[in-house]
Amino acid sequence: MKSINLFALTFLLLPSACGNGDGTPEDTNPPSCQEDTRDEAFVAGLSKTGEASYLVALMDSNPAPPAKGDNIWSMELSDPDGNPLAGLDIDVSAYMPDHGHYSLAVPTITDDGAGAYTIDPVNLFMPGYWEITLHLLDPVDVDNPDDDIELDAVVFKFCVEG
Repeated sequence: MKSINLFALTFLLLPSACGNGDGTPEDTNPPSCQEDTRDEAFVAGLSKTGEASYLVALMDSNPAPPAKGDNIWSMELSDPDGNPLAGLDIDVSAYMPDHGHYSLAVPTITDDGAGAYTIDPVNLFMPGYWEITLHLLDPVDVDNPDDDIELDAVVFKFCVEG
């Protein structure tokens, strides 16, 4: 019985002892959203250009601005020449760098045609600063998503209230 209790205690204490996994202690007091300067203000049509010059625009969020819980995002994607991008796979990851964890919700990506996509849900399950990365993937082999080629990636940064 003692070994089980010691194992449980070790398992519970391990995350706090490890910090962020890079040798630095985890920030236990991240700034409030009013004080956080890393986030960006939501406006309909907020656009980002990735390193490969693909354009990703967050046309709408429901709710707007993005909030704690499930959000539905309407996106528009275009290539470096401004042509709409239909038929892509999009990998979405919502990450809280202050806590060192991701949202576990896997969104459904709907290709609405002409470069428009719906992402549902973008799950921001707790208040704080979030980085939501969209990886634009070219589905080389439709039957094998592991063969997709990343064309570009963009990051949207929002702080959500509790």
